Amino acid sequence: MEDGRLTELIVALDGPDPWKTFWFLRDEILWYKLGPQAIVSYNFTRLIQESERVKIFLDLKLVDTKHTVREAVRRFAYAGIAAVSTSGLDATKAALEGAEGTPIKVWQWLWPTDRDPPTEHDPKPTVPYGLHGVICPWYAARGAYGGDVIVPGVRMSYASPHDGHCGVGAASTMPENGVTHAVVGRPIWQAADPVAAAREFMEALR
Repeated sequence: MEDGRLTELIVALDGPDPWKTFWFLRDEILWYKLGPQAIVSYNFTRLIQESERVKIFLDLKLVDTKHTVREAVRRFAYAGIAAVSTSGLDATKAALEGAEGTPIKVWQWLWPTDRDPPTEHDPKPTVPYGLHGVICPWYAARGAYGGDVIVPGVRMSYASPHDGHCGVGAASTMPENGVTHAVVGRPIWQAADPVAAAREFMEALR
C-alpha cells in the first residue's frame, strides 16, 4: 500500500462451529468478524473476555433510530468491540456519536457484495465527516472514501460468483488497491487445516 501499511486479515466466524474456528486461530489471527450467524452460535461476550488480545468486528449493519444506534455503539465499545458496521447516513452519524471518546471504529457499508458493480446512474453513497472506514466489494476499493477500506469475499485468486458474492477479489491484489482489511470466511473455516489456510492468506496479503 502507498502508506506502507499491510492489508490485515479478518476471519469471518460464520461457519457451523465458530467457537472451534476461533480457538484454532486465536494465536495466529488478530481480527475476527462476528455477524448474525456467529452471534447466535455462542456467547461472543465470553470470547471478548477470555481473549483480550483479539479484535472483534461486529458486522450487524446497524440501522435504527438515532438513539438506539448511538446507545448500542456505546455499549459495544464498553464491551470491547473494536469495530462495528452501519448502513445508511443517519445510522452512521448516530454510531459516530456513540463512538466518540472510545477506541471503537465505525465502518459504513457502501455497496453490498451480492450486487453487480454500480453504474454511473446509481446514486453515490453518502458518508459523514469523521467516518473511520468503509466496507465495499473489491471492485470499488480503489479510490474509496478515506480511512479504512474493508473488502469482504476475498479469495486466493479471482473466482466466479459464488456463496453470495458477485465475483471475488484475489488476496494478492488487496494491498495495491488500498485495502486495509480483507475479510475471509469459507476458505479458512472450511479448510482441513484452518491455521495453514490463514497463514497462506496472510502471506498473499503481503
